[in-house]
Amino acid sequence: MAAGFSIKNEWIPRLKQELGEYARERLAQLEGPAQSIDAELGSEEISMAFYEELQQLGPFGVGNREPRFLLRDAQVREARTVGNGAKHLKLKLTAGDQEFDAIGFDLGDHIAKVYGAGQIDLICKLSRDDWGNRSKVQLQLLDVLEPAQAKSCNNL
Repeated sequence: MAAGFSIKNEWIPRLKQELGEYARERLAQLEGPAQSIDAELGSEEISMAFYEELQQLGPFGVGNREPRFLLRDAQVREARTVGNGAKHLKLKLTAGDQEFDAIGFDLGDHIAKVYGAGQIDLICKLSRDDWGNRSKVQLQLLDVLEPAQAKSCNNL
């Protein structure tokens, strides 16, 4: 759904700040993961073929959002922040016998949760990474779960 309004350019920073504060307050009131989950994802299911199958469910948007998955017990192999101001979280993960890259836009502040954590549970979407003339599936992180949050995801 869409809405429109007019605003003076000099008021945009204040609008952005106040909307962000409002969203943070509302999300803080939620129990468990702030994201809803469609299914638990096994490491063996993470592939370009599965990603392409999911794309056939599109187009995605209001009323038809992209599927969101819970991936349990991913091993953190590398964690760093990227982007201006260390805004994004970049991970190399191992799950099962596969290795994956993951990106969490605006999740740079989660670095302390994952650095040295060993295993993590996470909520993600599958995305396509086209870099260096190669395409591969990557995880787009939506949330990194605390152990108590992950246990509450058993009601999928």
